[in-house]
Amino acid sequence: MPGTSDERNEPDGTALASRHAGGMPAKPHRPVDPKIVVVVEKDPSRAAAIADALGQAHAAAIWPSLAAASARLRGGEHVDLLVVGVAGGAPVAPCRALKEAAPDLLVLVLYFDPPPHAVMRALEAGADDSAAWPVDLDELRLRVETLIDRGSRWSLCQRELAELRRLAAFKDDLVSLIVHDLRNPLAGMIGFLSSLEASTTGPAHEPLREDIEGALGSARKLEEVLGELLQIRLLEEGALTPLLARVALRPLLQSAANSLEGVSRERGVLVAIDAASEGDAQMDGKLVRRALENLIANAIRYSPRGATVTVMGRATQREVCFEIADDGPGIPDQFKETVFGKFTSVESERGEARRGFGLGLYQVKLVVDAHGGQVAVHDRATGGAVFEMRLPRR
Repeated sequence: MPGTSDERNEPDGTALASRHAGGMPAKPHRPVDPKIVVVVEKDPSRAAAIADALGQAHAAAIWPSLAAASARLRGGEHVDLLVVGVAGGAPVAPCRALKEAAPDLLVLVLYFDPPPHAVMRALEAGADDSAAWPVDLDELRLRVETLIDRGSRWSLCQRELAELRRLAAFKDDLVSLIVHDLRNPLAGMIGFLSSLEASTTGPAHEPLREDIEGALGSARKLEEVLGELLQIRLLEEGALTPLLARVALRPLLQSAANSLEGVSRERGVLVAIDAASEGDAQMDGKLVRRALENLIANAIRYSPRGATVTVMGRATQREVCFEIADDGPGIPDQFKETVFGKFTSVESERGEARRGFGLGLYQVKLVVDAHGGQVAVHDRATGGAVFEMRLPRR
């Protein structure tokens, strides 16, 4: 066992001296998960003293040079921490090369006859820590333990992040599969309801026909929601390319507003198309229309009864701009950058009850990004908020 015999072996069999500098007594404590620590130092006595001190808790070895260290690391040899001795003003640039060979490697630079600003130079060169020789070996051990602990925490974070990404991908794939499988029976339901609607003619069937129309409307809305979920997934993966075609702005805005007429009437909010909305542009009309519907629905949801939501589209030589202005409470400055995030809600950020699921504005951003445009929200001069989409015209 290292620290209990007169000789200690490196993983490849190189013998190491086990005496401490200054006769420091050995400390038998060894962590449950000892690491591989390598000392790169040309002076044999200094290298042995450092390795002997660090070997009380870890598997310590000595390599003769940075060139040898680089070759062995590039060859796949595993090392957790490297203690590199640097004399005087010698360059420490090889630290970065070592980390390129082993990205998880920790490097502690020990300066002998350190020049001015030696510690800063070592850190700038990619070292994780630096100290000047002579150094108290207990202090050196503490520095090494601190680095190893930090490295272990970082590795744990990286593993947990990778697992979260794997679970998120699995969740997204599962949602896509569920959405895909639900659309087929839903399409059949819509078909049966449509046939039933067509067969219920005449005054005697009027109450039944109204119920069928309500069920058919709900089924079509559900079909639309499922389609949007799948669309969001494809946009996130970059697998949905906008199908560009020349689209006239006013009919596009009118179509988006008409699809929400029932909601606007129920809430007592008027949706008005600005008279200046003219022109056309190259875009995916279906995607942009859905984004406009989400913005208009959001404006209606937050506007008080009797308010007007103004929808405008204008084309310049270089871009097309859509603006949806409401008379609602507005968006606080601290949320203007995050309101387009997935599942983001101003209410939830404030600890209040949600008014939506936070996917509508996220879908808007995905559509705008797919077109190479920009989306933003700013305050309306008369109160409320203005949501803005800017897309390249060509």
